[in-house]
Amino acid sequence: MNRRMRRRAHRAATAETPGNDGTAAETPILPPPSSPPGGGSPRKTLAAALLIALVVAALFLPVVDNGFTNWDDDVYVLKNPQVRVLSWTNVGGIFTSYLSGNYHPLTVLFHALEFRVFGDSARGYHAVSLLLHVANCVLLFWLVLLWNGGGLGASLAATLFFGLHPLRVETVAWVSDTKDLLNTLFLLAALIAYALHLKRQRGGFPFLALAFFAVSLLAKASGLTFPFLLLLCDYLLRRKLDRRSLAEKIPFVAAAAVAGGAALAARVDFGEMLAEAGVSWAENISTQVQRLAGYYLWRVVDMSPTRILYPILKVEATLSSATFLKALAVLALGAAAVNLSARWTRSVVFGSLFFLIALAPAFNAYMLGYSADRFTYFPFVGLAYLFGEGFGRLSDLRRPSPVVMRALSGTALAAILAVLSVATRSRIPVWKDSFTLWADAMMWYPGKGGAYAKRADAYLEAGKPEKALEDNAVMLAEQPRFWESWYVRAVALRQLGRPGEAMAAIDRAIRYHSNAAKAWLEKGRIHRMQGDSANALKSLDQAIRLDPQLPEAHLERATVLVGLGDFDAALTCLLAAERLGGEVDRDFLAKVRDLAAKQ
Repeated sequence: MNRRMRRRAHRAATAETPGNDGTAAETPILPPPSSPPGGGSPRKTLAAALLIALVVAALFLPVVDNGFTNWDDDVYVLKNPQVRVLSWTNVGGIFTSYLSGNYHPLTVLFHALEFRVFGDSARGYHAVSLLLHVANCVLLFWLVLLWNGGGLGASLAATLFFGLHPLRVETVAWVSDTKDLLNTLFLLAALIAYALHLKRQRGGFPFLALAFFAVSLLAKASGLTFPFLLLLCDYLLRRKLDRRSLAEKIPFVAAAAVAGGAALAARVDFGEMLAEAGVSWAENISTQVQRLAGYYLWRVVDMSPTRILYPILKVEATLSSATFLKALAVLALGAAAVNLSARWTRSVVFGSLFFLIALAPAFNAYMLGYSADRFTYFPFVGLAYLFGEGFGRLSDLRRPSPVVMRALSGTALAAILAVLSVATRSRIPVWKDSFTLWADAMMWYPGKGGAYAKRADAYLEAGKPEKALEDNAVMLAEQPRFWESWYVRAVALRQLGRPGEAMAAIDRAIRYHSNAAKAWLEKGRIHRMQGDSANALKSLDQAIRLDPQLPEAHLERATVLVGLGDFDAALTCLLAAERLGGEVDRDFLAKVRDLAAKQ
């Protein structure tokens, strides 16, 4: 059965037929289970899924040789006490606390399980990320088969376009973005469960779809617009929009509302950030329109190397700027074209709106300053479906001949996928470590302080304080009131044996951010270096009050107390640090334990 015949059968299957009471009754919307996808044998479908898994895994395999970076990997894994110590108490804390301005307890728990298996070995985390990406590609293949009525070629093209695109590199190669991989895994499962629910038409509620959706929100609350995606699926599959179909979405809306509330609570300063930055809502709208047209849509076809961040210049972020008007014109023309296409097919409307609706949570005040590849991971499903449908229609053309058109479309697909693969493979080494990552950012944005600040952190971790000071000076020149840069300067100066200058720097950091626990910890270290144990303890106590889960503060306090001869209190601090996942020297702990016993 060719593609046109499958489409006719698919439309017939989605048509409404009169029920016994004279009303429109819903018939099976998708092909019955006995119809193998693609109009062929299940063996072909399984072979296509296996091909997808092998191709995607082969392309991204070098990612397992990468290490961690200091872009949130320390926050999520390396220095996260909730990850380093897996206990029932910690599990409770994971589900009742926020991390880095977000509420995604499932992701934190997942990292805790990874740490239990892999420890500090980055290879294991990257291997898991690769497997999750492969799993997402296989699930997408299944989903597109359900959406298009069994078009094997179109589904294969859509999935490979999604899986091999260079916009996937950031999500797969960055350990801290495991949250997007997990979130998408469960969102795809929810869409599949919903499609199968429509297929069976046995009545009832799609509980499995709701369960998968709820779990996805615990991984990352980026699927807040998912109920609208379900309405889009109804549109694509020609399901009647009635009271029942709308009422079915209410529990999904409720789950999204709860998750949105938790996300908002995790960012309590959300409503103040625009005011603090001096950005009006008009400037916000202008900036977001430029982000959509100038980045998110353009990056789909632009094969220039992807980047870690895409800062937005706000100098033209007004509703009357030429840049805004051009972006608005592009979006208006695109909307007109999509609307016109609805006369012949629902695929363009569906794919375009899926992308925009799924991407909507990324357009908020908190993300005003930049765009990022990772925000497109799940929304790209809509564009991938659209690409697959385009390939399928092209291969079905009969002029000049079906054989010629299949050959041309196959050649074009192979060429596109080859270009995508080359671009993707070239970006994977950028994520090898912090130095390669920030060197790449500096290449694209020379003189921008953010990349220099992060490389300064990496130099500190590598024991090179002189180089850290050099990079940190760039950030301080750009943002002299940025507290973390003063903190880094203080740490570097202390490591260089210059405690007086270090104290002046840490005081500046605390002046700009008095609630930074690690700044008070550093002040305690500098006091200890100066031989001022009393003030060292005061600073460390403040650090612990601000962040009781900071193991380094307990360790530092123990060191000061040992110097004062208070071994009982020192032992208490060491045990607290150990409980929080701190790296406690076993010999030192044993020695303090013995001294405390004799005291």
